[in-house]
Amino acid sequence: MGNTELEFVITAAETNRVNRQLLEAIAVARSHGTASQEELAALSNTPEFVRLMQLWRIWTVSLGSVYKRTRNGQDSLFYLLEMRQVIRNYYNDPVIQQVASDIFEIDRAEYFMYPEMMRDKGAYWTNVSNLTNNIFWLDCALQAYRNAHAASPPESSVHNLSAMQSAIVGRYLGKSVDFIDFQNAYRKVIQEAEQVGNHDRKAVCSWWYTKEALLGNNLNAAHEGFSNLRASADALHIPWIRYPLQEAVGIVLTLSRRATLGRIDQARFSLY
Repeated sequence: MGNTELEFVITAAETNRVNRQLLEAIAVARSHGTASQEELAALSNTPEFVRLMQLWRIWTVSLGSVYKRTRNGQDSLFYLLEMRQVIRNYYNDPVIQQVASDIFEIDRAEYFMYPEMMRDKGAYWTNVSNLTNNIFWLDCALQAYRNAHAASPPESSVHNLSAMQSAIVGRYLGKSVDFIDFQNAYRKVIQEAEQVGNHDRKAVCSWWYTKEALLGNNLNAAHEGFSNLRASADALHIPWIRYPLQEAVGIVLTLSRRATLGRIDQARFSLY
C-alpha cells in the first residue's frame, strides 16, 4: 500500500475515532495496520512506515476508548488483550522504537511519536489496573508516563500532557500533587492546543485541571479550568457536562466489569 493510500486510510480511521465510531476505527486500523516482521523490515526506511505508526496509535487509542465503554468484564478483556497485542507486536519492536524516536513532526504539525507511544502504554496499564483493581499496574502506568515526559522536549505538548498524567496516576498511588507544577503543565498544554490536539485535548485537560483544583480547594484555578472546559466543549458542539458525566458513568462501569470478569491469570497482561 502506497503512502497516499495510507493517508486516506488514516483520515478515515481518525475521523471514525473522533466521531466516536470506535468499532469502525478499529476495523479500519486492524485491516490496514496489521503487518508481518518481513513487511515491517521492507518498509522501515519509507514514508509508509511513519503512516503505519499513526495507524497503530489510532488502533490502540480506539481500543482503549471502547474498553472504557464496556460493562461486561469478558468483553472488556477482549479489547484490552487486543490493545496488548498491538503494543507487543509494534510498540515494543526496537527498530520501530528507534524510528519513532526520530519523528518530531507529521504534516507540518508537532508530533513526537515515541513519547506519544509511551503515553499509549500508560493508558493501557491504567486500564489494566482499572479492570483488575491491582495497584501494581498503576506503577507500570506511572513509569510509562514518566518515560514519555523524559523523552520529549520541555515546551512540547506531549511533555506537559504526560506531566499531568504522571501527577494524576501518582495521586492514585498516594503521592502528593505539586499543584504549581501541575498548573504550569496545564497552561502549556492549553497554549499548544491550537496546534496539537486542538479542542478535544484542551477540554479533557481542563476537566483534569478543574478536578485537581477542587481537590486542593483552589477555587480560582477551578474557575479557570471550568471556563476553558466550557469554551472547548462549545467549540466541539457538545455539552460540557459530558466530561464529568463520563467519569461518573465510568465508575459504575468499572464496578460492573470487575463483577463480571471472573478469575484471570494477570500474567496475561504483561507486555514482555
